[in-house]
Amino acid sequence: MSNNGEYIPIDSPHPSLKVDKKIYDSNDPNSTVNKPVILYKGPLIVKWIKDKLKKSEPVDYSNEFIDQLENGLESYGEIAFFLSPNPHIGWRHYRSHSGLFLNTRPVFELPKNKFSYIATRIAQEPARDWSQGNLISKTTPTTRNRLVSSIEIGKPTDILDEIRFYLINFQIFYLPNTVCRQGEIDQKAGLRLQSNGWVFDIERRPDFALSLNYLEEHQGYAITHNCRIRRVNRKGKYKTFTFKEVELALDAIQIFASFIRGGMVGVALPVGYLKGESVYEKWYGTPVDPGRYPELDRPHPFPGWYLWHMDNSVDSLSPLFSHFAAKWWHSDPQLYKGFWRDVLRELVHTYTDAERINPSRGIVSAVIALETLGWAVLVIMEKWLTVSRKGVRGGYDVLSTADRIRLLLNWAGLSTNIPSTLPNLTKKARTNGWDGPQSIIWVRNRVVHPDKREQINSGIAIESWSLAMWYTEMIILKALKYNGDYRDRLFNGEIKRVPWVDITSSDNSGK
Repeated sequence: MSNNGEYIPIDSPHPSLKVDKKIYDSNDPNSTVNKPVILYKGPLIVKWIKDKLKKSEPVDYSNEFIDQLENGLESYGEIAFFLSPNPHIGWRHYRSHSGLFLNTRPVFELPKNKFSYIATRIAQEPARDWSQGNLISKTTPTTRNRLVSSIEIGKPTDILDEIRFYLINFQIFYLPNTVCRQGEIDQKAGLRLQSNGWVFDIERRPDFALSLNYLEEHQGYAITHNCRIRRVNRKGKYKTFTFKEVELALDAIQIFASFIRGGMVGVALPVGYLKGESVYEKWYGTPVDPGRYPELDRPHPFPGWYLWHMDNSVDSLSPLFSHFAAKWWHSDPQLYKGFWRDVLRELVHTYTDAERINPSRGIVSAVIALETLGWAVLVIMEKWLTVSRKGVRGGYDVLSTADRIRLLLNWAGLSTNIPSTLPNLTKKARTNGWDGPQSIIWVRNRVVHPDKREQINSGIAIESWSLAMWYTEMIILKALKYNGDYRDRLFNGEIKRVPWVDITSSDNSGK
């Protein structure tokens, strides 16, 4: 919204980016969903660093070739953000050359423009056509390589009043706010989050439905949301900032959105503006998990009726983010400044890993997330346990991993019993006198240290993974003070209120 309360739709940092329905409907793997976002097209200077010039066969190097090796080859090409085979910044070089490039590594430079001078090293050596001596790609007739690092146009200390960027693969259709674009009303297309002086607007793109279908059918990548960050003072008036100041806020949005989605969401191509004019760009994209679709080896298909978040809980996103942000920007003087940021990053990365990979291996990541929670909650937040110091063993170190999980469940008001919806795990646990925590630790141990005498069948592997994921989701939500509804993956996606809230005395939703 503007300072007078009027909502301002989010313009794309790259207006030409759109999905072409006709191309998309053709099921062409090179459809517009995967077309690159062209960031620069024009003259390039390509240089080659001479690591070792060893002749594999006699070559008569001309003076012209040696000059080009040393001074660079002026050429034409482009730099683009590619969504395929996975999101990355790459470059294409269109001009061929008549020499052989032996054991050299390319560096390219852009001519000076109104922003700054750019130079960066290429991540990998290009393939070579020995007969022609041309720089070529392994898959296309022109060179396409990834960049080692991001490219900045402008300075991160330049003054800005707005940042626009994209989210990739944020597969959440309904958001709580209405957006009006050029007189057209789009219900539940926007989300406003606010914390620590930052105002975040996330807006579903008009072509979102096509992109979502693509992600569900092809397990690919698509830009799904336009986003904006601005800063306000105590009176609610927008004020200026620098990109350097906003980097933690971008990181917060990625981690929060990834937890909601149940998979890593990408943040890409932030552009900084001052009074409507772009003054700073950073060309990069963060790691992102591919689109989700029904998988035969999963207990339930995705997009995920059984992930904890569901469409009718979108109104709880803003209060949930407030609790998330309170930890992200915590000011506890007893902890080092980034403690909770490190914890939240670790939790979301391991949780999404466990959701993405095969359940028999995913349980390992789920238990790592639970151990991270045990340390953060039981030792740091609640101080129920101490750690070993000066030769004296603390309670945290004395307890087994299963005992720590039991204590976490007790803290969250969760039962250690195995639900009846997990019959294979229930039978195995009953035979051995185990509860839920002991059962998932036994399966984890069998995965990490296989025992040929006792193989884990797929039913037990899937059910123990489901239980460990449920524990992880619930304890993260408890730590974030979430009091709303969730989708219970252990009971066929049944909608329930979180167990620690008495619904007879409370009707709040995430507050």
